[in-house]
Amino acid sequence: MSEPNAAPHPDGEELPRDSHADEPDGQDVEPADAPEPPDEPTTSDDTDDTDARFASIVAQLRSDPIWAEPASQAAPTAEPRFPTAPGVRPLGPRDHPATDDVVDLEDDQSHYEPPEPPPLLGGDPFLTLGWIAVTLAMLSLLATVFGPKPTPTLWLQVTGGVLLLGVTILLWRMPHRRDPDHVPDDQV
Repeated sequence: MSEPNAAPHPDGEELPRDSHADEPDGQDVEPADAPEPPDEPTTSDDTDDTDARFASIVAQLRSDPIWAEPASQAAPTAEPRFPTAPGVRPLGPRDHPATDDVVDLEDDQSHYEPPEPPPLLGGDPFLTLGWIAVTLAMLSLLATVFGPKPTPTLWLQVTGGVLLLGVTILLWRMPHRRDPDHVPDDQV
């Protein structure tokens, strides 16, 4: 059936047009064939008919061989091998219990113990002397700033000399070249 305000669709169907498209500006035109709502509410016969029709469609789909599962993909009817608690998924093919060898190997790999750190200043006595000189000079300068105000000039000269000596020792003991193949603490 063709509606009065229908436009042809490329697929052959007719689509309703906008009812206000052909109106002159400012005028409202009522559509001639406005659908009216049904006067009576739907009866239980309509509901029963709809339910029966839906049940027949579902039965037809279930009996359709296209939707039937192949026997190889059908769900197993046997109970799971291991009981599970509610809300816990059953065990799958990768959830097998591990053997003792696998458990020992996993224990060895999971517990990393780092090697003992080298002694802080026990390796090179000159390096230790340089750090002690720099630390004492800095503490002496802090004591000069926060201590009594008339600080002897000799005290400042000795502190500056100790600081300069410590920095010189540290720079002297610093490596001059870096070996490109040697990476400290690199273990594979």
